[in-house]
Amino acid sequence: MTFSHPKETRENRNLARKLISKWSRPIFNLNSDFSSMSREDRQRRDKELAKKLGESADKRSAARRAMAEKEASAKPLRPGELGFTVKGFPIKIKMNLNQPSF
Repeated sequence: MTFSHPKETRENRNLARKLISKWSRPIFNLNSDFSSMSREDRQRRDKELAKKLGESADKRSAARRAMAEKEASAKPLRPGELGFTVKGFPIKIKMNLNQPSF
């Protein structure tokens, strides 16, 4: 991606970002000309987006609360068990179960 390369100049990054936005908006059916929309249409669109984002944020926070309650109710790890540390902070270990066989 040219617009995110660290050695690319700022002018080229901005140009690439504008080109990508200009060409991708029709593909995803996004309106790029907000001046043609009336004020009421823009306000309605903003309210719909805020409502959608608010609902998804509520779902995420509810899921986080459920996970915190689940972790709080789990029995603590004991010495010798996988994930136990001296300070008592459990370490979440991610194991790669899809290892290639040789």
